[in-house]
Amino acid sequence: MIGVLRNIASLRLTLAGLLVLAVGLVADQNHWLSGVWAITPPLALLAVNLAAAMLVDPRFRRNPALFAFHLCLLLLAVLAGCGQLARFDARLSLVEGQEYDGALLTPVRSGPLAPQPLLDGVLRQGAIAVDFTPGLRRGATRSQVWVADRGWLEVGDDVPVLVDGYRLYTTSNKGYAALLRWLPERGDAELGAVQFPSYPATELGQMMRWRTPAGEELDLALALSPTPYNETWTLSTALATDATIEVQAAGQRKRLRPGEAMSLTGGRLRFERVSMWMGYMVTYDLTLPWLFSIAVLAVVFMAAHFTTRLWKPMREDTVSGSRYPA
Repeated sequence: MIGVLRNIASLRLTLAGLLVLAVGLVADQNHWLSGVWAITPPLALLAVNLAAAMLVDPRFRRNPALFAFHLCLLLLAVLAGCGQLARFDARLSLVEGQEYDGALLTPVRSGPLAPQPLLDGVLRQGAIAVDFTPGLRRGATRSQVWVADRGWLEVGDDVPVLVDGYRLYTTSNKGYAALLRWLPERGDAELGAVQFPSYPATELGQMMRWRTPAGEELDLALALSPTPYNETWTLSTALATDATIEVQAAGQRKRLRPGEAMSLTGGRLRFERVSMWMGYMVTYDLTLPWLFSIAVLAVVFMAAHFTTRLWKPMREDTVSGSRYPA
């Protein structure tokens, strides 16, 4: 049994596990392979390898701080592997005033034990403001989000909002949306939003194709005031109050200002106004606080181990000097 454990505790197996883990991380980050298959297996291998080493190597038992450090590493490997099984990552974009709907989520990765998605209506998008400095360098992002039973909260790139275990962060993906009201010849009016490409990254490409509820395809182009490239400014809906959209349908083209409408097949299309939309990164990983806490403990135990090793020679020198005074 000891011989088997020594083979499992081999440093060659450790090196092989680390190499496979590195390849798995690259595959996961580039979405070539799910983290469940790219990260969890090598982490399980490294966990077994480390556990065997802690059982057969007497150096761990002689040094409590070293043993505790490696125990923390073992827990980190186990937790990180388990976290991949229940991890969920997705993209989401909301227009100002829009309520969250699960159909808006675009999953990026989802483990087999991932929880149910957020309930519809628990979020509502509020005002959006993004600061820019000269040269279009993005600064602080301030996105107001209404959360059920908690009121209005501000979200940023590094200030998430936590809802039922999900973390929502703002991203660099944001822009303008045209609020359009469809007035059919028969039936009730419908209000919707058409999101244009990210702004100001694609300032010169604010065009989208949209199909009316009656089935007619339209080409929409959003016209905005030029971006103040060499100034400090804030991106918000206030900058687009004078925006217009150009609607091109079969056989006609018309530029609409807010409040204006045009006749189309099956009804009329009215341009209400321009609003903003914000892109979010949605993540679910309950192991994150535990991983952080255990990582801090690992650093503490490693510091204690090295302190003990440095303190021992100093004590030996002191004792040696006391025996042979100058």
